[in-house]
Amino acid sequence: MFAKKTMKIKVSPLFSKADVVRDTVTGIKFTSKEWVEVDVKDGERLVKNNMNIFIVDEDSVEDNEADSNIGYDAVDSSEEDIFEDSILEEE
Repeated sequence: MFAKKTMKIKVSPLFSKADVVRDTVTGIKFTSKEWVEVDVKDGERLVKNNMNIFIVDEDSVEDNEADSNIGYDAVDSSEEDIFEDSILEEE
């Protein structure tokens, strides 16, 4: 069975109409002080419908997106940063 994809969101510190915001669908409460982990489906719905209220922890989203691209092996080398490190062997 596959693990649920999650993301972290919280209320934007710029949102000043309330201290706590509750999602009417899931019942989850959000504040501007703590990240809350939610299903990607619910998080995207909240951010899309309430764009000025919520902010997303981009690191949590990137990890989930990387998992969704498993099996896609194409590489565009024109945009790839290549780091080369020379290793010298001691004699």
